[in-house]
Amino acid sequence: MKKPVSSRDGCNGDTTMSLVAAVRVRGVPDTRKKARQTLETLHLHNKNNAVVIQDTDAQTGMLVRAKDYIAYGPVDTETVESLLSKRGSVNGTPLPDAVDELGYDTVSDLVTALDEGETTLGKLRRNGLKVPFRLSPPSKGFKDTRRHYQQSGSLGKRDDMDNLLKRMI
Repeated sequence: MKKPVSSRDGCNGDTTMSLVAAVRVRGVPDTRKKARQTLETLHLHNKNNAVVIQDTDAQTGMLVRAKDYIAYGPVDTETVESLLSKRGSVNGTPLPDAVDELGYDTVSDLVTALDEGETTLGKLRRNGLKVPFRLSPPSKGFKDTRRHYQQSGSLGKRDDMDNLLKRMI
């Protein structure tokens, strides 16, 4: 029996794509080779670095492979807009001042385009957007950097990724 064919963009027929944020929680030492390669592909080189990606099957597979070193989960557009406004930069200029270089009028227009799948951070990065976003450690700290979120830790998939990012911005 054949598997159903998914759409070309990996969202299985949905017209809107949700955004997922990933934050590196653990450092470099003792990182498994496949996880290290995946973290490099996601541009998560250092602790407290964050990226925002579309929720596709390929991206989800990479997040699952690196789950022992990152925290990830869905984010809403308000959090992404705050992240881009406060931590984004284009060729050294803060993003709110240089958003017109990327072809958008405001940061909220850019976030809407990201959310609807019209553009990706990869395309924006080629136009000068600095990725990953360097964040400060979360206020009140991480719970436990060796346990998963379901075990009262900070690693792996979490539903309240917005809360963690707001504490780090």
